[in-house]
Amino acid sequence: MALAHLTVFLILYGMYCANTFTIFYWYYKPDTRHQFVQGIPLSGWGLWYFLTFNPLCVAAIYAHQRASHFDPGIIKEGLEEPVNLPNHYEMTVAFCQKCEKEGKKKTWKPPRAHHCRACGYCIFKMDHHCPWVNNCVGHKNMKHFLQFVIYTGISSAYLCLLMGLSFYQLLTAKKSKPLPEDRVNTPYVTVLTILAFIEGVVFAFFTYEMASETFGSIEDNQSYIDDLKD
Repeated sequence: MALAHLTVFLILYGMYCANTFTIFYWYYKPDTRHQFVQGIPLSGWGLWYFLTFNPLCVAAIYAHQRASHFDPGIIKEGLEEPVNLPNHYEMTVAFCQKCEKEGKKKTWKPPRAHHCRACGYCIFKMDHHCPWVNNCVGHKNMKHFLQFVIYTGISSAYLCLLMGLSFYQLLTAKKSKPLPEDRVNTPYVTVLTILAFIEGVVFAFFTYEMASETFGSIEDNQSYIDDLKD
């Protein structure tokens, strides 16, 4: 649960840094003559960054919550095996011994179902138990998990761009023209900008690797657990 809450916090931290230290820091235009849209105190680029970056972060948080709270494909306790199995299926009827050891009812364990020690349930087509969403990733929530990874990866790369722009402005603004009084280059701004940039780089690479593995699993119709079991 701590890692799942930390994930949401880091996304919100990226939103805070991008809006505070880039969008509403360098592209803030209180004078209506310089506003791209009358009434919105932003330049054209500032409005573009605001309308494209923030929805990505909101989508990442929404997909995270869906992956976290959606049923991954739990096999109901006490599920009985089918009476008449199709002839073209060569499978043995198996029951989950781990569920029985935990004091649950005798439960049929379908092929490609795996017992998760963290959740305490058998999950159909379980890929892995993800601590970042505090839930298993299986047949029913794979889509939401993949959406979370993709939105987080794109927004992380976008955060790197915005923090890079901010850091560039911090280095060059004084040389070109004096900074406004409300946009003074302080160590506080510089440190948070660098931290946000590092966060964006780390999560961009991390989600890229995770998305590549997940797309490979979908293409092969083989979950990570299936690969381990060969």
